[in-house]
Amino acid sequence: MDSMSESQGTTEDRLSALPDEVLCHILSFLPTKFAVMTTVLSKRWKNKWTAVSNLDFMDEAFHRDVEFKRFVSWVLDFRGLSNIQKFKLECSRYYNFQRSPYIGMFTVDHRRDKYLSLIRRWIRTAIGRNVIELDLYIELFSERNDFVLPKSLFVCKTLEVLKIGPNFIISDLPQSVNFFPSLKFLDVSVHHPDNGSMQKLFPHFPLLEDLAIDGILGQKEDLKVNISAPKLKTLRIYLQVDRCDYHEHNFHIKAPNLENLDLMQDNFINFTLETPNSLVKAEVDVRGRYAKETPDHAIALPEGISNVKYLSLRDNTFEGCPLPTFNNLNHLKLCLCDCNYGRLLTESLKSFPNLEHLDIEYRSLSREELYLPEFVPFCLLSRLKTISIRGFEGHQVEMEAAKYLLKNGRLLKKMTIDTYYLHNKMEVLYKEFLMLQRGSLNCQVEFVKMK
Repeated sequence: MDSMSESQGTTEDRLSALPDEVLCHILSFLPTKFAVMTTVLSKRWKNKWTAVSNLDFMDEAFHRDVEFKRFVSWVLDFRGLSNIQKFKLECSRYYNFQRSPYIGMFTVDHRRDKYLSLIRRWIRTAIGRNVIELDLYIELFSERNDFVLPKSLFVCKTLEVLKIGPNFIISDLPQSVNFFPSLKFLDVSVHHPDNGSMQKLFPHFPLLEDLAIDGILGQKEDLKVNISAPKLKTLRIYLQVDRCDYHEHNFHIKAPNLENLDLMQDNFINFTLETPNSLVKAEVDVRGRYAKETPDHAIALPEGISNVKYLSLRDNTFEGCPLPTFNNLNHLKLCLCDCNYGRLLTESLKSFPNLEHLDIEYRSLSREELYLPEFVPFCLLSRLKTISIRGFEGHQVEMEAAKYLLKNGRLLKKMTIDTYYLHNKMEVLYKEFLMLQRGSLNCQVEFVKMK
């Protein structure tokens, strides 16, 4: 016991013994509120947080908004002119600015505008400290939720990463100015944006490599957004149209070096893409949310994707819409929901003459009778090598589709079937698959539990 007590009493504080660079690196992953609190641990930790170049502020970490405001202002003042590498600011608490028409000598609007002005001052301070990464989430949940971005943001020479959303507006900007001269990554979240702000935010990005846009459009006006990004490589767009909105929104993107496209949109959004031959991978999900109400509004794939080598499609993206020919496509993923599996499967495969790898994901069971035409797509007869099927439950329509693929896949080497939903059916299905006719004698059927 004595030796144990002595050992515990002389336990070394290994964390505090680490070099300053390592301690600062550890603190950089903490919200700034908790990084500051480490100053009370020991003399070794006193004001160590001031050397951390990452600042992370969240108003929900404070009991009262006045405490949050004082803390952020104090931290920025205490650090002086030290550079800031990453500045994250999240203001998402509900502020009841409508509680009463007057608060003391100030009107409700004055109190709200004063707070927004303070937030802009914090952002300008970060820009003045040569910030590289800026992450802004300003959503005050008041009747007027329109945060005006400071103009200095658009001309910041050190800014490489910018995340903003969801409610912002952009006031008049000077003409003939090189906006975002160093920006490489842009992530924008929107909620019913106005056309003017969208046009001003997306002018020309000389160095942008990665762009992500998500949110909800509608209720205000038609959007006409033009984006020019000569070095853009990755583009992700997840946009929906408000249920009560029937505006048409147009996005035109000129990206001659785009390689990866991930697009999920409603059919009330027209999307055009200028990317000659650079696109390699595309995931497209065009959802016709109002197809029954507006049958004349067609769903169409965006132009410029027919040269891809990998393509992921959801059935409602191409149901009732002719597909172009994808001569370069090597790998296809089809997400099949409540549709006629056989017809869509065979009709779509006609557009991919050089397809070698096919992934099928079932997300719901079709109630329609399976339709499998006598015509066999060229790729199934002479190109296809592997087939992977997820969400397989062993229903009759799924079995018939699998039989069709096995029978006609003359060069097929492997069919992999997900067993996640099979439960007690796996042994029976395995025996049934062993008896199925196969177009390729070298084809193996493998049952695997996929995540």
